[in-house]
Amino acid sequence: FDEKLNEYITEVRMSKAKELLITTNLNGSQIAEMVGYAESSTFIRVFKKLYGVTPMQYKKNIMM
Repeated sequence: FDEKLNEYITEVRMSKAKELLITTNLNGSQIAEMVGYAESSTFIRVFKKLYGVTPMQYKKNIMM
């Protein structure tokens, strides 16, 4: 149960992070903080594990 809850929370955080990456000019550290990560490195690692690219690579790919 706890694992499913953690997965859900991560999905919600990452969904919000993707939205912020696309709709704002905030940097990775600011977005990490806004979605609940104290360390931007942790945020970047989790994002890359889920989506195969870093948050900034994601933003760059979307904006192309």
